[in-house]
Amino acid sequence: MAKKISSDVMVLLDGYDLGTAGISTRVSLASVPLDPTVLGDAAERVIGGQRKDTFEYSGLFDDDAASVNAAAGALLGSAAKLATLALGTAIGNLAYTGTCFLLKAALPARIGELVKFEVNLVADQSMERGKLATTGKNTILASGTGTTGTGDNSAASVNGGNFYIHQLSQSVGTVQYGLQHSSDGTTWVEKVRVVGGTGRNWGGTAFTGTLNRYTRITGTGGTSGTASYAAIIVRS
Repeated sequence: MAKKISSDVMVLLDGYDLGTAGISTRVSLASVPLDPTVLGDAAERVIGGQRKDTFEYSGLFDDDAASVNAAAGALLGSAAKLATLALGTAIGNLAYTGTCFLLKAALPARIGELVKFEVNLVADQSMERGKLATTGKNTILASGTGTTGTGDNSAASVNGGNFYIHQLSQSVGTVQYGLQHSSDGTTWVEKVRVVGGTGRNWGGTAFTGTLNRYTRITGTGGTSGTASYAAIIVRS
């Protein structure tokens, strides 16, 4: 994707990175209203468990952002894709994630040497609130296993959750991503695994039961080249 002038916000859609130096970010979590059946009924009602969340983002690039436009054009009007808005690029930073439709992508407008880009996404139901499990985008080398730094979640959780992977590039054959956890930060056990597929891709899987205090991500590559990815953990 286009060269960034900063990396304070990471916005991932499908296998594309739309993040850059953020101007504004807004996540809207909303229930679906229920129209009254009686004229003049003043009671406010919602449909239990039904949501219609959205997020809006605008940022600056330091080149013509042609590849960002190409990504938006390819995804506009397509089926829902996994989207993640990470507020910062350090392990443990807050991230909202969910399958979303790209509702609107504003054409970049040049401001001096910078290019402004805006994107609006609407969730297919709801966004999940989780944490970034990689330092920005991690890279896995060929014929080996790459491991992220350790995330410290202060305590274990017992109600399961979801594990998501955004694969931004891949030239190593099929990559497998494992979510490992530990009670002491020393002894690690794999909790669940996602197969990354080829090229730009994403995947996710649910896990049940206890997830220990410390977490990290492993990625096992193929025969040659590298893979770039980001991971998100959502605890229920």
